[in-house]
Amino acid sequence: MFGAEFFENAMLVFTKFSQDEKSIRERKKGKKISEECAIKEYTQHFLEVFDYTPDREQFCFIDNGIDSDPDADEYEKEMYDKSFSEIRTFANGNEPFFCRDIKVILKEKDALVKKIIENEAIKTKERAEYIAAEETKHELTRVKFQEELDQLKEESKVKEDLLKKMKEREAAWEREGAAARERER
Repeated sequence: MFGAEFFENAMLVFTKFSQDEKSIRERKKGKKISEECAIKEYTQHFLEVFDYTPDREQFCFIDNGIDSDPDADEYEKEMYDKSFSEIRTFANGNEPFFCRDIKVILKEKDALVKKIIENEAIKTKERAEYIAAEETKHELTRVKFQEELDQLKEESKVKEDLLKKMKEREAAWEREGAAARERER
């Protein structure tokens, strides 16, 4: 539903990502997920599901409870400020992306699909008309050739009949000539 333009404006913020000494030790020992592991896992997920690879700056890890924690040390506060600054920089550094109402999008999509179907129907009708015209043209050509063939056959029959009559006449003349020669003898 969302394309790359949407995801380019999205930031994955991991909250409750404590920066106290104990949490940092646990991440180093593999007892808690590290930034690198989270980035790798979510990058793979985005690639597989959305065909999109987020950039490193699209990930942020913050302990969102530090600002109200009176026991937070200076490092935790510094990491909170750094992470909050990353979020602000990312948000302010991107071109605004305006999401549209899904109902409007679906209506536009339906109109486009309808237009595509109508165009395909027109193309199909035009193709059918072309094929019908070609068939008619070929049928007319076939009929014309059949008429010419029939005429040639008729002419051939007439010529065969004439040849037959000429042969009969020659044979009759031959007989008459033979009979006349016989009488002369």
